[in-house]
Amino acid sequence: MPTATGAGWRVEPSAGALADAVFGNAGALTQWAAGAQLGATARREGSPWGLRLRLDIEPVTDVGPGASLALASARLGVERAWGSHLVGAVDAGGAARRLSISDELTHTAIGIEASVELGWRFVVARRCVATVGVRYAETWFVSDFFFWKRAGALLSVALTR
Repeated sequence: MPTATGAGWRVEPSAGALADAVFGNAGALTQWAAGAQLGATARREGSPWGLRLRLDIEPVTDVGPGASLALASARLGVERAWGSHLVGAVDAGGAARRLSISDELTHTAIGIEASVELGWRFVVARRCVATVGVRYAETWFVSDFFFWKRAGALLSVALTR
């Protein structure tokens, strides 16, 4: 349920689904990832600008037998609405990549991430909006100098006042 944070401010909680193509350092498609996104956007009444927080978790498929790979990220950013439908956002934050191979090897790498999103928002119920969009994210894992690029689609649902 949306809650007011003060006079003229509102918070819109959201949840969504992601589907990404994952590219490694050489730019070749390496895997596919599907995941979930939780978030919230705070904005002043009548303003096209919003401050947003996003949390993503994406397990990667096609890693291999006995192996698992997942990416988790937390980002803070800004969102801008043009009219009542077009929405764009830019986020930056931290990320963690976890690789496990059976019970023999587990490696976690910490990185920094930046992403951009562009979507089309439409009303699905009286206090609920859905956004269908595209996104691009780049993550640099500092410990092993690995860049992970993701391009994909998203669908999110937010509660509004």
